[in-house]
Amino acid sequence: MSEIEFKQGDYVFLKQPVTFQCGTKKDKELARIVRADGLEVDLMFKGDHKIYLSWIGDIRFAGITELQEMLKEVKAESEEG
Repeated sequence: MSEIEFKQGDYVFLKQPVTFQCGTKKDKELARIVRADGLEVDLMFKGDHKIYLSWIGDIRFAGITELQEMLKEVKAESEEG
């Protein structure tokens, strides 16, 4: 069985609530990988310019439904502006 490889630019979803080293807690949110290095990944969340260190065990690839929701939000925001 091959190991799942995440790479920079992948959209991922938190599998469970995570409290990061800075004390910020995120729960089942969509994020983008900004750095992947073995078991470590750096994540950025929508509307937050901070980078969060995480582990591949905390994330999974984003599903179609989650990506569709993100696209709906982006479209709504672009129509407002």
